[in-house]
Amino acid sequence: MFSLKHRNRDKINRYLAQQRNIQPESTYQRNTQPESTQQRNTQQRNTQPESTQQRNTQQRNTQQRNTQQGNILQGNTLAFIHIGKTGGTTINRLLTLNMKEYKEYHCNNVFDNNEKYIIWLRNPISRFCSAFNHSYYGIHCDINKINKFDLNHSLIPNTMNVSKNRSYVFSLHYDSLMKSFTSANHLAESLTSDDTEVRSKAIELMGCSSEHLNKGIGWYLHNGDFIRSNHNKIIFVGRLETMKEDIKKLSAKLNVTLNENIYLRENVYVDKSMKYLSPLAVNNIINWYKDTDYAALQQLYEYGWIKKDTLESYYTYDKIL
Repeated sequence: MFSLKHRNRDKINRYLAQQRNIQPESTYQRNTQPESTQQRNTQQRNTQPESTQQRNTQQRNTQQRNTQQGNILQGNTLAFIHIGKTGGTTINRLLTLNMKEYKEYHCNNVFDNNEKYIIWLRNPISRFCSAFNHSYYGIHCDINKINKFDLNHSLIPNTMNVSKNRSYVFSLHYDSLMKSFTSANHLAESLTSDDTEVRSKAIELMGCSSEHLNKGIGWYLHNGDFIRSNHNKIIFVGRLETMKEDIKKLSAKLNVTLNENIYLRENVYVDKSMKYLSPLAVNNIINWYKDTDYAALQQLYEYGWIKKDTLESYYTYDKIL
């Protein structure tokens, strides 16, 4: 009765629907409904593999990272030699956050076997100055005037918290020797003082085994013997002077993300003038550490762990006013 040409198809459908008392369904609806279903199915197919792909990518990255670290460590334990006043607290924090198995050597120079080492360095002259100010600040500051936040973020929070309940900060003898000198420059110059008593106190303080003045690069690295015996177990040597750059290099070496902008502790309470060292003081410090820190640095240079210009720069100090 009706033509079956395409232009009349909708009219036929409506007629048939009326005859059967059912709701008419347009050609457009029939055509679009499967398309909508098809779109949903397509979206599901596209979305699900992406999620799986992301998980697979993460797994591959983890496997690659573990493989790379395994190739570096070769079954050994990762160990960080934390030399005082070299920025080691920052490196320790980064490694603690990112490494499953990790060991720190701080104020301890007796090492175990089967370890691979990370070492962080600093100009010995600058490190000496920082070590003195570290102790000086702890002994001379008024802890009652420091709020809890500043105390917890100070260079020696644990020591200062404990010192509230005793008459000394480090030890009675060490504190007494420290109080004999008003600055790092005063201590360094006193090493060659004509006053026998002053010179004797300076030498004794520099030789105290309890704090960072004595425990320098040479103390940790056994005056270079450690490097000669373990140079093939070192996987990275970084420097405070190039902290951010070296953290990036270490990140690549370990195949982990280490944030080079992480908080770096600094003794903000020390006046800049406390960093001054005279030419005499600098020369005395170089002579004092000649057979210890500089002997260890020489070995690091000879085994290719630091460059010649780095070694040479460590015989200079830029805070001479």
